[in-house]
Amino acid sequence: LAIHLPHYVLESLRWRTAAAQPVAGHEHGVTTVVVNLEGAGKVVCACDAAAIAAGITCGMALNSALALLPGLHVLVRDAPAERAFLEAVAMCAIGFTSRVVLEPPDAVLLEVRGSLRLFGGVRRFIAQVRERLQSMGVAPLLALTPTPLASLWFARMGEEVALRSRDGLASRLARLPLACARWPQKFLEPLAAMGVRTIGDCLKLPRDGFALRFAPQMLRALDRAAGCAPDPRVAFVPRQRYSVRRDLEPEISDTERLGRAAGPLVDE
Repeated sequence: LAIHLPHYVLESLRWRTAAAQPVAGHEHGVTTVVVNLEGAGKVVCACDAAAIAAGITCGMALNSALALLPGLHVLVRDAPAERAFLEAVAMCAIGFTSRVVLEPPDAVLLEVRGSLRLFGGVRRFIAQVRERLQSMGVAPLLALTPTPLASLWFARMGEEVALRSRDGLASRLARLPLACARWPQKFLEPLAAMGVRTIGDCLKLPRDGFALRFAPQMLRALDRAAGCAPDPRVAFVPRQRYSVRRDLEPEISDTERLGRAAGPLVDE
């Protein structure tokens, strides 16, 4: 099962804010964008639905976005928060299976064959995973196939399939655009010039010529996705010790409010 997090940049900041302010919570209903401070200027790298509706897009300069919405709420991208968020999703996944793999920056993979019966079958299993993630404020895309890479490619493209057998897997993969693989642009451009735009188009090319002209790892990726080659992964190992600090403002002087502040720490 692949858990793809298409909104991880924004969700990681909201998750961090909610965890850091367990009493006050965080502001809702505010149009928000995230900017990346790396490079020459402030550029929007993520935006919520309200910002998109106002015409703001990723890659737009912050000044241009503010011209469209002067009251825009601006957050700064935080790489450590994104990593912590991905690990939090992995910790959530460990509630369903002990075999969890991080796929940075925006996905988690679960080996679930041994868990499906325990949780009531494929559909109920996926529904429970989705419900648990949504309780964290996550809007995931989920896909289940016999291979980790195929699951990841389907989830990235928003195709929430549930395939138990390898029969027909290659034909389903064939329809996916090459963007699912996230291959370097220097390879995608010549492929597009050849009229190769889908996974199926790649599978029709001569294998030796494909590996020689582009990159051997691209051919290996196709084989792994189709289940024709092994795809070993390094499992996520939770930390053995847990430590967290919360600075509470204003000062808390009664046990009821202290309990509400400490509750989320115990849950974590």
